[in-house]
Amino acid sequence: MSKVSTKKAKSIAKKLARKAVKSVGVKSKKSKVLKKAAKAALKPVKKGKNGKARKAARKVAKKAK
Repeated sequence: MSKVSTKKAKSIAKKLARKAVKSVGVKSKKSKVLKKAAKAALKPVKKGKNGKARKAARKVAKKAK
């Protein structure tokens, strides 16, 4: 995949983060965890590496659980 614009990357990262947080089952401080997971996923998404971004978001969500 090619590089993605910042605006599009943010929305993709947010979507991946939301899925990761849901799959892990985070209950408390959900919005804070979501923000951190989205931030972790942003850089790989920008480079077009969605798989790596998904892993990063899941890792952050698991730590928060």
